[in-house]
Amino acid sequence: MIVPLVRARHVILVDDRTGETNVRRTPSFLPAAIPRALFQLAASSSAVPAQRLAAGLLGQGKPPRRRSGPLERMLYLRPTVGSGASFGGSVTHAHELIRAFGELGIDVLPLTTDDAIAETAEDDPDPPCHWKVLKIGASLNALPASAAVADDLALVRGGVRIHVDVIYQRHTRFSLCGAALARVTRRPLFLEYNGSEVFTGKYWHTTPLKRQLARCERAVLCTASRIFVVSDVDRRDLIARGIPAERIVLNTNGVSPDRFATGGGLAVRRDLGLSSEEVVVGFVGTFGPWHGAPLLARAFARLYPDLPRLRMLFVGDGPELEQTREEIRIGGAEGPARFVGRVRPSDIPRFLDACDILVSPQVPLPDGIEFFGSPTKLFEYMAAGKGIVASRLGQIGEVLEHGQTAFLVEPGDEAALSEAILRLANAPELRAQLGAAARERARERHTWAASAMRVVEAYEGLAPITTA
Repeated sequence: MIVPLVRARHVILVDDRTGETNVRRTPSFLPAAIPRALFQLAASSSAVPAQRLAAGLLGQGKPPRRRSGPLERMLYLRPTVGSGASFGGSVTHAHELIRAFGELGIDVLPLTTDDAIAETAEDDPDPPCHWKVLKIGASLNALPASAAVADDLALVRGGVRIHVDVIYQRHTRFSLCGAALARVTRRPLFLEYNGSEVFTGKYWHTTPLKRQLARCERAVLCTASRIFVVSDVDRRDLIARGIPAERIVLNTNGVSPDRFATGGGLAVRRDLGLSSEEVVVGFVGTFGPWHGAPLLARAFARLYPDLPRLRMLFVGDGPELEQTREEIRIGGAEGPARFVGRVRPSDIPRFLDACDILVSPQVPLPDGIEFFGSPTKLFEYMAAGKGIVASRLGQIGEVLEHGQTAFLVEPGDEAALSEAILRLANAPELRAQLGAAARERARERHTWAASAMRVVEAYEGLAPITTA
């Protein structure tokens, strides 16, 4: 690794948290960088056994119980462990749930090491919260596991003196901060669990420390007084792993319907050069491995030659964005396709309003693993009141009803996806009928307000500490 650096004239440094770049001349960079790199590697290596010991200690004993009285104050933890997130379902989940807690009169104290999510919140015309961002150094950044130790230390120091009734944390790989604070402060930990990080570490965010990852996950699961899962698949998986069923609460993702009833679609169409006569198919979200954006690109390219008034709007970013662009190019559909990249979460409603058909084309997980997701875009699509085409996969097929609130197709079936889009493209009245029914279903069953209330009810259901 050193030899290529010596031969290079310049070195480009990229901050993995902020994305900022800095170009340095190699002769002036190396003399200071090599000692720093060696120190970082040594410090990170020493943090790994300390984390292993902490995980073993934290996983012992019963979960903390609550104090008597209502839920009034909550510490909301969001570790980073890698690059920060300024957009996506996890950001929407955090902000809308915090907003809903506030509407219930709960004082939420949000604590994070992620500058990006804090900037997103401040950029919202109606900020859901004001994150307190804790700065951490780079000395433990050589490994994801050691980077998690740095995050944990900062969040524990930042939260240990804050008096709250409950600690709420989104489960993150290698993270122990919620469990540590729960043990130290003797406050219950409410763990938001969107799936196993051990599973993710096997297929996508690979790590040589698989056993350590599993040990950390086990520690937080054993410490959590309640675990909020977003799908029944996760609930069954945790029970099979020995977690008592009474500690698991099914709490799917949701939507704030009123935020998706503000219009704005005509202005978006005008800015993108789309006329009112054209039929716009939309995909809004993360271009992740199972989100199916490349599949949708191929399905759209099949349709366009026979339906020249059809247009495709892709909104978002992610690892499969370039593959999606390439599928559009290969299919000869570059002209009718629009890629607008990331947009502010507060702007998503007007981009959805610009579409006539919204597509959620998720594909199966590898090795036949049962789909455990609860896509945020699903509920936002419903609230937008547009015709929906979606994969009949896991919770998606449970929330949506074929022919009533959406058209469902078999996951990964490109021809069926094209056919469903074509049918809705030629049936504006059917689109309106499906969209109205989906919006009403979202309002009745799938709001963030209902999700927040389930958390409050779970707190009230905990046995309080009794004094003799």
